[in-house]
Amino acid sequence: MFAVQFHGLDRYIEQRIVRWVFAEDRRAAERRAAVRIPVNVLAWCRPSGGRERFRAGTIDLAADGTRIITPRPGTVGERIHIEFDVDEPAYHVEALAEIVWVDQMPDGRWTYGLRFEQLDRMIQRQIVEHALRATGDRPPPSGGGPDTPK
Repeated sequence: MFAVQFHGLDRYIEQRIVRWVFAEDRRAAERRAAVRIPVNVLAWCRPSGGRERFRAGTIDLAADGTRIITPRPGTVGERIHIEFDVDEPAYHVEALAEIVWVDQMPDGRWTYGLRFEQLDRMIQRQIVEHALRATGDRPPPSGGGPDTPK
């Protein structure tokens, strides 16, 4: 944690600096949440209307969504339940997701961009920590500061 005290700055300039710092902090947090990591595992999907489930493969994963590939065509706005296991590090993802884009591949398969709607915060944290390890960044510490009892 840091504290800053401005001396001799115009109040307007001081407020602009503080707004900029908060905006940069938000931007960095959003960038970390959106870091995508390649994760190629089998996923099971079921349209929220209760129709038959189908197989897909994940292409990449982020705390806010995933990209999958499947032989089944989908439509933007469709909601599906998705479930898959990541092996290393091990965690289970089970969520409701919305298809935000669909693209047909030359081989006839389909790729979807999915945005998670209901994903457990603990799983989101595991995904972010996985992504940070994969990109070489350090995850935020789990505990408190140096004065926190151990």
